[in-house]
Amino acid sequence: MGCIISGYPKAEATDFTKLKLSVMMNETGSVYLLCLKSNETAPTAAQVKAGLNASGDAVAASMKAAMTMDKADSESVYIFSGLETGVEYCMYAAAQDGYGELQAAPAAIRATTPDNRPPVWTSGYPAVLPSYYSARINLSADKISTVYLVCLNSGAAAPTAAQVKAGTDASGEVLLDRMKGNITTSPGVTAGFDFSQLAMGARYDVYLIAENQYGVAQAEVSKLSFYTLIYVIPSPTLYGGSASKDSLYTFDADDNGCIDHIVVRFSKNMKNSGITKAGFTVAGYTVATVTTDADGVVAAALDDGDGADSQYALIKVYEGPVATGATPAVTINANSIAATDGTSFTGLSATSAFDKILPRVDPSTLPATNSFTITLSAASNSESATAYFVCLPDGAAAPSSAQIKAGTDAAGNAVAATRKGSTSISPTLAGTLNATGLASNTMYNVYMVIEDAASNIKTMPKINVQTDSEI
Repeated sequence: MGCIISGYPKAEATDFTKLKLSVMMNETGSVYLLCLKSNETAPTAAQVKAGLNASGDAVAASMKAAMTMDKADSESVYIFSGLETGVEYCMYAAAQDGYGELQAAPAAIRATTPDNRPPVWTSGYPAVLPSYYSARINLSADKISTVYLVCLNSGAAAPTAAQVKAGTDASGEVLLDRMKGNITTSPGVTAGFDFSQLAMGARYDVYLIAENQYGVAQAEVSKLSFYTLIYVIPSPTLYGGSASKDSLYTFDADDNGCIDHIVVRFSKNMKNSGITKAGFTVAGYTVATVTTDADGVVAAALDDGDGADSQYALIKVYEGPVATGATPAVTINANSIAATDGTSFTGLSATSAFDKILPRVDPSTLPATNSFTITLSAASNSESATAYFVCLPDGAAAPSSAQIKAGTDAAGNAVAATRKGSTSISPTLAGTLNATGLASNTMYNVYMVIEDAASNIKTMPKINVQTDSEI
């Protein structure tokens, strides 16, 4: 009895709408061929010979064929054409020898025509999630895709699709590695691509195209525009002192980590009497100027009920070696202020030092990773402090500063001991924090706060970091 030789039929996609079928028979005779979509029920050998599907319905002429095999053990080829693109088919071959004996069951093989349709973005994608020095581009398409991306300064000329794929700008200049890249995505699954080492508070344009696994790319380049986040420095805040007594306040107007202004606030029983810079001594500083104001220097929130009866002296000092973490004592020299009855006022003694200014930490510190560990290095540039951190799965709700310090997530659940911790830091001491036991090739969110000795807590920007792939 004639039959298809082992190892046959063989199939090969030769075009987006064509499949080549190769057969070989062990003796002379005929081979009957039938091509159906792979989700259809398999036909019998008799149905293959008759050109029918499993339901007994005749298939289109282009989906069936018969070949005469003049030589045994000789390969013959047939090409099915006019097929749908990107569809899996099952091709059947039934051999019949010269005596009319038909093979009991047809041999079969599956093959898919290449997809000539470019990827289509899932609704809502691509999307950008900017941070202070980085931006994540979230991607999702309808099929296996390779997405090519470039990041340019806002306003730069738009590159073509070919230039995006090549990683160049519109003039053909090759971009830095951190400003270009590609990533493979699965159908309907969100993947994130991160651009790092960006400038804070800057505007960027990201251009991207998606290409399917057969090299068919989107004709139109997609564009996302965004600003990286920026630290919001509030108006100078006055700190310290008593709400109803003679009191002292300090602030760092230019936010460089050193005190540059001091406000002395007097109660209604005192008033200005020709105060000059000679009337004040500031430990560790040289007084630059002293001005007075009846009731305009301090915010209303600090009003002790005396209203315009309160008196303020604004002391501007030349910045010295004393950082905000070591607020200086201030002495109002004797006889520099007169009471309302005209008698001399003996002056205030040195005011106890206080600290209400947040520690300053270099925000450009970036994590180092291996397959299972994230390592962060933190150093204060103003004072001694303690750094606390938690490492959470990507997308988890952001914890509060108190929760980060306590080592819990946003729901108050304790974070694993290997994914939280603290370390001492200072201008001369960099502390190291490690999150271990992590999954390889996985994105995590790292949250960190810095607390100084006066319990001032600074919340650092969230860091998105991905562990390396396991080797």
